[in-house]
Amino acid sequence: MNMIGKLRTLLGSRPTEADVAWHMDRFIEILEPRIAALPGYRARLEPAAQHAHDYCAHLAAGIPGPYVVSRSQHGSNPLLNALFPQREDIGIAMGRSIEVRDRIHEFADAGNGEIYALLGMRQRVTAAGNPELPRGWRKPRFADHTLRSLGNSEDAVRRRFATAAFDSLRHGFLNQVQNLRRCEKLMHSERALLRETATGAESAGEDDGALDMLATDLSPAGLLDSLIDWLNAPQQHLRLEMGHEDATVVMPLDDPGQRGLQKLELPALVGADRRRWPLCLIRFARAEALAAVGRESLAHRYILI
Repeated sequence: MNMIGKLRTLLGSRPTEADVAWHMDRFIEILEPRIAALPGYRARLEPAAQHAHDYCAHLAAGIPGPYVVSRSQHGSNPLLNALFPQREDIGIAMGRSIEVRDRIHEFADAGNGEIYALLGMRQRVTAAGNPELPRGWRKPRFADHTLRSLGNSEDAVRRRFATAAFDSLRHGFLNQVQNLRRCEKLMHSERALLRETATGAESAGEDDGALDMLATDLSPAGLLDSLIDWLNAPQQHLRLEMGHEDATVVMPLDDPGQRGLQKLELPALVGADRRRWPLCLIRFARAEALAAVGRESLAHRYILI
């Protein structure tokens, strides 16, 4: 099992209460156990970890919703019509969601009639048959509707998203360290080859200096410093951005007696997934989702936070 797999397995069994220090201790065991022997490492690491954890909770609190999603309301609900261009898109989103398929029976056992979730989408911006419409008001067409972080309440979904975001920050740092370690191994191999072929002491000395610099960065103390810097700047690695045209919902005014359009700007998730996902919270009937899962033979939609 690779390091990412070990981390996911270890963090899969979480304590009853959110304990940032406990999670970071488990993370250090995977990243570099020798960090735990450094004097005062917890006193240095815990403020940065708490800062990153609070940042993720702040991200979760900023996601709009929850909005009701139901096939029966499609056609009469302007926001629902804007989010799901076709009525069948609702059933497809529920039925093809990997998380809905895997976890829907949890809600059946608990007797929950309604499920809350994070909805991520992608969209193509079109002029909606009106080239005179200003660019910022062009009608979007959302696609690839994907559900994540299911819960039995709005708060549960926000907590799940915050937890996933915090995990994503740590996974991102671990991936970076793994890449550096692979580079270090490659440099060792290249240095051995140079020693076999090079005749100049100068070139060998330059290679030794580069390797020493890389080794210093990957020492327990160097890793701790880098991890603290990483956690103190979480916005560089995971964020919600506003103002993107492809994350704007354009819909009719709430009053059917008035003509015109209104906009709802959704935050777009920018992080580990190269795709940019406009996000909102939704709620829907468990029975409707269960029926949608039964109609779909393949689950293949997910959001990587």
